[in-house]
Parts: sequence; C-alpha cells; structure tokens
Amino acid sequence: RGTELNHIYRRAADSSEPAKAGLVALAEHRVGPGQWLHIAPEQFHSVHTPVRQAALQLHLYGRNPDSAPVRHAVDMASGQWASLTPTVT
Repeated sequence: RGTELNHIYRRAADSSEPAKAGLVALAEHRVGPGQWLHIAPEQFHSVHTPVRQAALQLHLYGRNPDSAPVRHAVDMASGQWASLTPTVT
C-alpha cells in the first residue's frame, strides 16, 4: 500500500579526501504496490514517502544489514561521511 520514492546515488570518485567524497545522483524510482527495486551493493539510496498517507514497505536484503561490519551515512549538505558500527543485541 502506498508509494515510496527512492533516490539512487554512487560515491563520487574523489579519493583525495575519502571522508568527504560526496555522492552523485544516478536515478529516482517510485515504487508502488506489486513493484520492486534492486539496489546494487556499490550504490546508496534514500527512501521517502512522498505523500502524507500510510505506506507499507517490505525491504529484503542479502543478509541482515545489522550484521555488516560497517554501514555508512552521508550528510548530503556537507558531503561528510560517517561509518556506523551496528549494535546487535
């Protein structure tokens, strides 16, 4: 039920400052009932619910995302990267 909007990015190829490389927008995908979206391992995404209504979403991953040794977050305004170490309890 509902629709989600996915913005797909790749990391900019600036290796001079790895902690501040920024992202390059690749695509925007709306995913609705009965649809799916594959995101490649080297890609990043942000997910938004574009309208003020309930949305039910099912996300499937190749493994538990919390079992990954490191996940990454990016501040879109500054391009600053942060490594997140998941805590599984």
